[in-house]
Amino acid sequence: MSELARLPRPEDFAPPPTATDRRRWEEADLAALPKRLAALRARMEGGGVDALLLTSHADARYFTGMRFGPNEEPTAGSSGWVLVAPERLGMLADSRYTVQARREAPHAEAIDYGIVGRIIVRQSELPA
Repeated sequence: MSELARLPRPEDFAPPPTATDRRRWEEADLAALPKRLAALRARMEGGGVDALLLTSHADARYFTGMRFGPNEEPTAGSSGWVLVAPERLGMLADSRYTVQARREAPHAEAIDYGIVGRIIVRQSELPA
């Protein structure tokens, strides 16, 4: 048997997913978000963790549904970071992503850290 005969051929693979498949997967993924978040919070409580900052866009997607396109990953910076607390869920985003965060991560509070940063600067300028 030749080397080429052992390589997989296109017909060896399943067909690409249909639009219906993708919609079904997306709905199932969104339905799983509350359970994922509850499991994370239970682990945090068991470990004595008061709050957790997730800095991976993959974590943002997994726990909130927020999606970054492949071309956005390198430029999004800290937008998409997720702050998990026992009773609250925050999605940190700069002004480029706050609308997207509200749309794609409705269970999270969209926090425009550009505004928060300015508030912190002003507070630091107050006399002691």
